Amino acid sequence: MSSWKDAASVVTAIVAVIALIGGYLKFVLQRAVLPCVEFDVNFCTLRSGAEKHQGEIVLTVKNVGPGSGYVADVQGRVRYAEAGDNDVARDGVEPDFPRSVKPSAQAESPLILRGTGFLFQPALEPAFIQPGVTQIYRKPVALPGKADLVHVWAAFHYTIQGGLPTRLLARVFVSEAKGQWQLDYTVRRTFAIVVD
Repeated sequence: MSSWKDAASVVTAIVAVIALIGGYLKFVLQRAVLPCVEFDVNFCTLRSGAEKHQGEIVLTVKNVGPGSGYVADVQGRVRYAEAGDNDVARDGVEPDFPRSVKPSAQAESPLILRGTGFLFQPALEPAFIQPGVTQIYRKPVALPGKADLVHVWAAFHYTIQGGLPTRLLARVFVSEAKGQWQLDYTVRRTFAIVVD
């Protein structure tokens, strides 16, 4: 009879240890590995005129997770339409933005936004953002005076930092993680140019 009690105690202890390890993985390590980032883009018209418009792209990256977020290769792409452009994009729903703001030099880092994409700032190492902190990236941009709609894409690489246990957990919990332990974040918005 006591052997059954001993076996039940051992089984109960094993189940308790498994539940403890599972809870630690789920509520501590998984939250530390999963990216918890809010990302948005905005465009502000700074000066407008008949010959050209000057504006600023503002990217906000907010870390809403419990661990530090690592951001690399913050980039953008700007396309615009002029008054009188009535074409519709290939999907038949969105307006066509046939013109683009082209950077004078190609970026050295691999871009998520191919073609006319540009980096906001060159960085050798990913920048980290502490929990609860909002990082703001700004880029001034010049547009022709006939532009009236601006379509802005923005993106960055979120890299998962840490040692071997963190990388193994990232492989299990973050199915989209690439070989270099990174996720791509993108956002796009369309803005009307405010004329003074």
